[in-house]
Amino acid sequence: MNKSIKTVGILCLITPTIFAFYSSSTGSKKASGRLIFHEGNKCSQEVKMYVNTQDGLTFKQGGSGFVNDEARSLTLENVEQGTLIYIYDSPEGSKDDDWCTIKAKKNITRRCIDSFQHNIKDDEVELVFYGNNNSPNALDGKVSRIEVIKFF
Repeated sequence: MNKSIKTVGILCLITPTIFAFYSSSTGSKKASGRLIFHEGNKCSQEVKMYVNTQDGLTFKQGGSGFVNDEARSLTLENVEQGTLIYIYDSPEGSKDDDWCTIKAKKNITRRCIDSFQHNIKDDEVELVFYGNNNSPNALDGKVSRIEVIKFF
């Protein structure tokens, strides 16, 4: 089975609004997914930014509305199966620094990712952390770049 790859980036949203888009193939209205980044682990404390998964941009430090070095956890909301999220400590996306991948293995209505520094593998998501978990400068609280790729 051939699968096409569609690169989809993200855009910071200022308010917690769910946006909708129309599918060109079916004409149906569908709520777009979003990523909600939290200041504390376990999706606690202040929400630092909302990111729409339908927008086609890579989001990084220096971008409008991007809150650098604050996020420690993430809520996935209405994220489609096949969505792959890259989270980097490096604003350039260097894999020489701490980073992780989060793969949606099925459609996710709502799911908290407690930390970017602990591997998860279950029927909904697979998170793989690449870095030094014992470092005080690891990925939690050091997010500087986010990328989203969708496999359809």
